[in-house]
Amino acid sequence: MREKFTRSGISGFHDYEIVELLLTLGTPRKDCQQQAKDEIEFVTQCLKQGKPLPDSYIFNFSSLTLIV
Repeated sequence: MREKFTRSGISGFHDYEIVELLLTLGTPRKDCQQQAKDEIEFVTQCLKQGKPLPDSYIFNFSSLTLIV
């Protein structure tokens, strides 16, 4: 991941890879790819079904928190 980011920056990443990169920052040495794909799928399904994301929907990456 780090090498790919160094080579091409964030623009060279798929959506799930961006989320995976953020997850990896909070959980080093753990494969976060499936979790990242699951998060993308959850948000995508909510949007496709016209359902709003829950107000309390928060990605918590240990010390890094991104509120959607």
